[in-house]
Amino acid sequence: MNDRGGGGNVMLNVPTSADVSRRQSLTVIKKLKQSLIFVIDEDEQVQENAHKWLETIHNIQIITFNTYKVALDYICGTECNVELILCDAGLEDDIYSYPMGDGDLLPQGLALLDELNSDIYKEIAKDINVVLMGRISPPNMAKAINEGCYDFLPKPITRDLMIKKVSTILLNAAQKKKTLKLLERAQKYKSLLANMRKTKTTLSSASPSMNSSKKRPSFSTSKNEIPLSA
Repeated sequence: MNDRGGGGNVMLNVPTSADVSRRQSLTVIKKLKQSLIFVIDEDEQVQENAHKWLETIHNIQIITFNTYKVALDYICGTECNVELILCDAGLEDDIYSYPMGDGDLLPQGLALLDELNSDIYKEIAKDINVVLMGRISPPNMAKAINEGCYDFLPKPITRDLMIKKVSTILLNAAQKKKTLKLLERAQKYKSLLANMRKTKTTLSSASPSMNSSKKRPSFSTSKNEIPLSA
């Protein structure tokens, strides 16, 4: 793992092969507590730029992968807080097109989205935003949007555009989490208030029967008692 500073950000490159260093990387990722950004691109310059440009954003960790298949292993194998995936879209006719179950070839970006929407990853990846980087045809762009792609970054990627996109996504994600927490807290308060009213109503309806069951003291004058004179 290479710690570059910049507000405690870490750039971790995960090896493709399942060797000792990859297992060590998995152990490191499990210990990370901050928000994670996965950068999936075989181009080392893109990986380097992503870290260099995003290191000004505090409280994030940047993890880089060469292929989406390896990234999926880490999403499924760790309980990490992945906020965002920046993935190379891939070209329709390049060597990074991946065969799916029906025999069709999908570029890497669509293959990633297809996997994240599968039964295996759907629940785990429900809060992960995906941005596809590079050239993508209009039909595949429409498919990506239907599959839940958040946004697109055309290549060559500029520093200002990447920082703006990522900052906006992280801000929206934080606001969404805050809103959900407030709604959850409001629902709990509403339930508590309803229970208090229910308890109060139950006690109020029980009060008359409790009062009627109490014996009132009787006062009688016996023959031997001398009445008080006015």
